[in-house]
Amino acid sequence: MKTVALKRENTHVKSVTATAKKPSVSTGALALAAGGEYVVAVEATGAKKARNSHYTLEINELGVFTGTDNNSPETATALDGAFQGCLGKGSGADSVDWLDVADLDGFRLEALSGSLKVGFYGEDGKSVKASALTLDDGSASAKVASLTLKDGDRRLDAVETAALDEGIRYLKLEAAGSGVNSYRIGQLA
Repeated sequence: MKTVALKRENTHVKSVTATAKKPSVSTGALALAAGGEYVVAVEATGAKKARNSHYTLEINELGVFTGTDNNSPETATALDGAFQGCLGKGSGADSVDWLDVADLDGFRLEALSGSLKVGFYGEDGKSVKASALTLDDGSASAKVASLTLKDGDRRLDAVETAALDEGIRYLKLEAAGSGVNSYRIGQLA
């Protein structure tokens, strides 16, 4: 057995234990406070008996928390290209992102972890319906005011549109799942 622990300034953040029966384990997504130094400690539980363990550690940065800078249409993050973000529900982290998509044409929005509620809004900040969206399974959906994307869902893992309706100015993304809900927006070529 071996235990992998993530610590900050002598404070335990998260740990997982791997065994021969369950060699591949994950901590899932964690929202880590900025400005700190984190240490990953790996301990072989058989070390005292001169037993060895081998391991592979993989760390992925899923995105960034944008804080409370974009929690309304007036403070929306203006997008002009690719963007990644994270939302946390019930974790003290940001749970809503407003994104100004006036300068984007077509784009793809993908849930990287967790689930996200996506809403379409006009210049006045009121809900509007998108006329044509393509879901991740290739099916089309029309007249959608909001939908929930979920990582790993074959149909609703991502959504894209070749062109935004004139009436759409903002996307409102909300954390629909607990923990960290991360996403990526990329422009279509």
